[in-house]
Amino acid sequence: FFSTPAMRCFCPARQPSGSILILNGVNPTCLHDKLEALGQEGAAVKTLTPDMAYLPGEAVPFAARYSDPRERAEKVGDVALKLGGSGMQLLVTLPDDPYAALYGYTSESIRTQALEHNALPVISALVYQPLMKLSSMPAVWALGMQFKGVAANRRRPVNAPDSLETVTKQQLQSACQRLQMALSRSGETPSNATLHAALAHNFLQTAWGLDRVAEVHVVPRHPHHYDVVVNVHNAAQAAKHLIERLKTARPNASVVLRPVMVLKTPAVLPNAVRPLACDACTHRYGMAQQLRMHKAPCLDCSTQLGDRLAGSQLLSLGVDSLQLDTTIQPGDDFDAYVNGIWRAANPIPADKSSWGVTTILHEQILENLRRIMDDAAELPYDGSDPAKVGVVWRSAIDFDRIEHEKLVPLQPIRDVIYGVTSSKQYLQMMGRLKHCSLGVLGLGSMAHPKHSDSVILGISESGTGLPDRDYYLLPEHSHIRDRYLIFISRMLQLAGYSAQQADAAAKKVTALETVLAKATMTKEKQRDPLNVTNMTTFHGLSGMSDLDGCVLDWRTLLSAHELDGHQLQEINVTNPSYLAVVAQLVCGPERDLHTLKVHADFHLLNLLAQCLPKAFQDEKFEMIKLLSGAKEQLPRWKRALRVVDDAMWEPVGKLYCQKHFPAEAKTQAKELVNQLLIALKHRIKGLQWMTEATKAKALEKADMMGVKIGYPDRWCRDFSKLRIDRDHSFVQHQLNLNAFEADYQISQIGKARNPDEWLMSPQTVNAYYAPDRNEIVFPAGILQAPFFDAKAHPASNYGGIGAVIGHEMTHAFDDSGRKFDGKGNLTDWWTPADAAAFEKIAKRIVQQYNKEVYYGVHVNGELTQGENIADNGGLRIAYEALQNVVATAPQSAATSGKYSPDQDFFFSWAKAWRNTQRKESAITQMTTDPHSPDPIRINVPLSNMPEFYAAFGVKPGNKLYRAPEDQVQVW
Repeated sequence: FFSTPAMRCFCPARQPSGSILILNGVNPTCLHDKLEALGQEGAAVKTLTPDMAYLPGEAVPFAARYSDPRERAEKVGDVALKLGGSGMQLLVTLPDDPYAALYGYTSESIRTQALEHNALPVISALVYQPLMKLSSMPAVWALGMQFKGVAANRRRPVNAPDSLETVTKQQLQSACQRLQMALSRSGETPSNATLHAALAHNFLQTAWGLDRVAEVHVVPRHPHHYDVVVNVHNAAQAAKHLIERLKTARPNASVVLRPVMVLKTPAVLPNAVRPLACDACTHRYGMAQQLRMHKAPCLDCSTQLGDRLAGSQLLSLGVDSLQLDTTIQPGDDFDAYVNGIWRAANPIPADKSSWGVTTILHEQILENLRRIMDDAAELPYDGSDPAKVGVVWRSAIDFDRIEHEKLVPLQPIRDVIYGVTSSKQYLQMMGRLKHCSLGVLGLGSMAHPKHSDSVILGISESGTGLPDRDYYLLPEHSHIRDRYLIFISRMLQLAGYSAQQADAAAKKVTALETVLAKATMTKEKQRDPLNVTNMTTFHGLSGMSDLDGCVLDWRTLLSAHELDGHQLQEINVTNPSYLAVVAQLVCGPERDLHTLKVHADFHLLNLLAQCLPKAFQDEKFEMIKLLSGAKEQLPRWKRALRVVDDAMWEPVGKLYCQKHFPAEAKTQAKELVNQLLIALKHRIKGLQWMTEATKAKALEKADMMGVKIGYPDRWCRDFSKLRIDRDHSFVQHQLNLNAFEADYQISQIGKARNPDEWLMSPQTVNAYYAPDRNEIVFPAGILQAPFFDAKAHPASNYGGIGAVIGHEMTHAFDDSGRKFDGKGNLTDWWTPADAAAFEKIAKRIVQQYNKEVYYGVHVNGELTQGENIADNGGLRIAYEALQNVVATAPQSAATSGKYSPDQDFFFSWAKAWRNTQRKESAITQMTTDPHSPDPIRINVPLSNMPEFYAAFGVKPGNKLYRAPEDQVQVW
């Protein structure tokens, strides 16, 4: 059998990429044959049996020389350390006394030696992958097949007995067939699912054909979960067949031998899993914690991420000196100095556009959410929020039904779209289908710019499918426009258009969107809140959209959105000139209703692609691939989970925080915020370029800043009002949830703003500052290592989550946030002289970042101005807060390693933004995203900090060195 990459977590630094082969041989004399069969001589081992191990120049007959079981177990541990230290991973068991082996290996001395050698060999009665969900595994794994019912129905995949017993050949073959079915449901690509199932089937065929199967056992792990364990004689011969098949199926695969001896006695099999679980999972499955062997990542809760996690090396806040690239001076490229070795050892997964801290935390959260949704799917339906989550999740992973129904659930909506025969009906369609975000205008709720405690209607630009207006207009994006044409055409063909019809329609849709893009405001202009604040009334809308006597029928459009007169007393339009263009497209003499309908149909298909059959998802991925550089799609279950999480983030977030966010974390994070706020106010008081009058206003705003941590104190959406039809398909549930959210947003217009509302889910790895609320928000998702660890040294926490907190605080005073007061109102509280002084310094930030280049492209300093100001300010505020903590508690200055608190602080800053990114993704980011690329986010703020120079001896001649007069400090 072939193990998953997760097995490499035992010794991540020494494991090559590719598959790992573990052969479970009953016949102890065949291990030498195994080595020869694979062409692996083994650096330190010639032959290994349960009774004797031969090392170079030394023979150790265990059974003869060490009669005491504990002594023998310790000796085996010593041998394992030697082999592990030489680069070979060893998994071995003793012949008769597994408990002695466990007892011996759990001695502190052996465990310490193993960690020092960066090797974690396992001694157990049986070594195999326990407690793993089949659909989360990228390959068939070692020493047995595990079968788990599909989450939606929890069917027992094997008619297994309650106790161990031998099963028949027919039962095993039936299990193989069920494995193939489960893999096909797991969301993997068909080619991978077919390959994995074929490998398992080929193994069984080879084994049976050679008549070498010695034993077959079914092991019940816990309800609905069984292992099938197959032992074979002379595994070397079977290995030859398997390797030949593997090389044919995957010519570039890497195969590494890991010899394993397995105890024959079936009675001890249930004990084998116990050492491989962490504290939480040991408790969860009722296992005796004293039998745990080491602190390696748990095979139940951690290793789904496999070797990409590299054990604790990425997520730990501490810095291992071996990770530092000492060939690079920290003053030349601090990002490469801290993250270069990690980056080289952690290539971007094929289904990702980037790979780093936030991505990995997001992957962990996805795994946790899947368990939560699986548990919800098992609940009896009682109308509760968790039960509703379970119903929607079951429909999301019912891939067979999705494929079978095709577009049938969408037909009523498509009938509405294609039933439009006039401009008025088109506007009615936009309102009737507001939950599908169709048409060429965006309508939603927003805080009143001047009275932020009330909610008004906002009208914005909409209707384009590419990430930014530049993709329609600039010559360097012509290849993306060409692919977009193909994307539109193929989506329409899947929906029933002929190739000729679809090609012609795609050209017209793209031309329509190009007109909209030309009228769209640039992202740089949108950064100024004054540019996107244009207050009017219902009657004033007609004047805004009037061009040559062509006016939109606003009464029809807004009444179709179910908005009444009370809700239309005050309206904000982000771009008035855009309305006139829309009026011409919808009501003008040259309007093209057919193109408008096809445009709406395409965006319906694009919006719901992840709920539709696989062919639609594959076409969408081809477009995503061009923009992101990802080589493969995410597993289908992950794509489905993201859709459910986005639509039901409040009830899902509530379940997530109950399980994964302790109350004490909220308290500790709040204390960090208080320390950062003290530092922020101190820095404001010390500003040389700001007058006392404006400082007083700035300090008032800082004092009024709201803070939200972890999860909402009160959840705003009443999901008890959400009606769930358990017979609905996934796309029907999604449309229902979209309508629920659209109705909620419309219902808020004309009311007082809800102060408890969050704009981001608790399970998100991010944070934000809301200028119209003057509040900073830190979801539970980001309050974990490497950003935050309650047990870490203060320097690590302040360099991680502290800098994030400072970053969000600084947004209150960046080029956009500074224009809002302490209540969140758009108000100018600056003296003209102070505003001019700010603009002068901020311009230097813009110029500084304009010179930075990533993947051959210059950073847009204007677009990224606010985030760059926040990065520089946040790092300074966090550093000052750390100095305050060290000054008031001198004992906190002592670190656990050889680095100073200042050095640990800067290390954590660099590790928090550790990331590697594909070129395509980077180009898209620099065109559309206000954040600078991560290496630049790390290095440039450091180049503006004399404290960094002192910590690492940065001098003239270093690439990050700036003369004092060239260093920029805004806040």
